[in-house]
Amino acid sequence: MIENKEFNEYVELFKKLPLQAKKEKVNEEIKKLIAFIEKAKADLKIDSKMLYNRELLDLNNDNISDEDFVEAIFVYVYILQESMGNYFNTVAKVLYK
Repeated sequence: MIENKEFNEYVELFKKLPLQAKKEKVNEEIKKLIAFIEKAKADLKIDSKMLYNRELLDLNNDNISDEDFVEAIFVYVYILQESMGNYFNTVAKVLYK
């Protein structure tokens, strides 16, 4: 588990990156988080129908515009909310019978 000091150092390093590298790192980290949640759902045999929107395709472009990046991140955040909600609703039914 990372300590707060290490986390703060990590954030400071992130802040020094050029904007394009920051966008790539954020995209990478969100993909990891979605994969983690989807794996947890699959392990519990929870329906894994994930949402998708074409705005995510923009993330494949080099030098993505700030506008396209923010739109794609908005889509990712919504996907995360839905996926986590589905996971916790299912887990809650098991835990609180």
